[in-house]
Amino acid sequence: MGALLWLATRSLPALAAGAHGLVQAVLLLAVIAAGIAIYGLFLRLFGVTGWREAVNAVRQTAPQLTCAD
Repeated sequence: MGALLWLATRSLPALAAGAHGLVQAVLLLAVIAAGIAIYGLFLRLFGVTGWREAVNAVRQTAPQLTCAD
């Protein structure tokens, strides 16, 4: 994931130099999505966890909102 982000910092400034802010935001979201996908791929390849187990773990650890009186 770090290598992907490093490569993106080398190539994206040339693409986004004169681009509209919306285009820059879309490029940023694409880099973030690609980083998440690479991270998930490596988790799967090294046998750490599967995609479904990782998503379920995130869903189970959602913060509980409480109201203190």
